[in-house]
Amino acid sequence: MTERAGGRGVVAAALRLFDEKGFEATTMDDVAVAAGVSRSTLFRRFGSKDDLLFA
Repeated sequence: MTERAGGRGVVAAALRLFDEKGFEATTMDDVAVAAGVSRSTLFRRFGSKDDLLFA
């Protein structure tokens, strides 16, 4: 998987969770698990939930 494709997968997982659970109820840990990446990788690529939402 390329870096770019991996980023799209993370964003897709985040958007799915935001839709299912709501933006406020979704944690970055939830996104990391759903996307299959570590928490540190998630924060390295996207500093916040807002960054994920607007990516």
